Amino acid sequence: MNMKNMKGGAIVLPDKFNIYDLIQKYKDTIKIESFGGNSIGGYLYKLIFEVIPDKEEIMSINPGEKNENNIISNVSEIILKIVQIRSHFSSVSMYNKKEVVTRGDFVEEVQIQNDIYNKSMDTFCEPICPNIITDEIIYISDIGQQNSLNILNEIYINQNPSGFTSESLTPFLDDSTQRDIGGVGLIFMESKTECKPIASLWSTDHSDLTPNDVHIITTQEQQIVLDHFIFQLIRLANLGYSHRDPHLNNALFIKNYNYIDDYRVYLIDFGR
Repeated sequence: MNMKNMKGGAIVLPDKFNIYDLIQKYKDTIKIESFGGNSIGGYLYKLIFEVIPDKEEIMSINPGEKNENNIISNVSEIILKIVQIRSHFSSVSMYNKKEVVTRGDFVEEVQIQNDIYNKSMDTFCEPICPNIITDEIIYISDIGQQNSLNILNEIYINQNPSGFTSESLTPFLDDSTQRDIGGVGLIFMESKTECKPIASLWSTDHSDLTPNDVHIITTQEQQIVLDHFIFQLIRLANLGYSHRDPHLNNALFIKNYNYIDDYRVYLIDFGR
């Protein structure tokens, strides 16, 4: 097994892990939800496995759990960030209010998040951002071939046949007038079960909150989570980084009474 960033918390992968193979195996039981609201950095989705993969395929180690039975757990959710990669011949920087980045920008974002994860584990003994499972770039010339993006689009389109949502995970590729896209960057990262964007605590519609969440969010609970968010931004600064776009959809929280702390907050979206 490949213990990816094992110090203090980890996603554990088999030596020959392939995200395409995992998605292909469970494609009939994966639900894809738009996640995290609007971000100029890309499109965020959550992959929810209704049939949970075996621990031999992918698992999580969580030393902060009070219950020792939960220290090693299955992975039931994965966060996916989709980024538009600019063509070499294009100078366009934005499309549909989303940033169109270079390949170098994408690689740098992945490196920054990995660095923040590792440094936070070394310094604070707990992560302040999700662990990246894997990343890849699908170039325009490969869009029609067998790859992770195509199978995810197939899942998403099949689960939304009524057309009430976007036709695909990559609406920018559906626009025939869009010529500056050279590829699509995919970042797969860990997701704690039933984690939510902090912004959902201020939503007037609480239908997206799970039964484990309170039915009516109180001002005190909002303040606790917001304090955790600010604390994580301070920690980020202590590591030598500042967040480019620190809004409440770029931070996740989980209310988990198995943890030593009732609330945990994770920062996301470290693009340029």
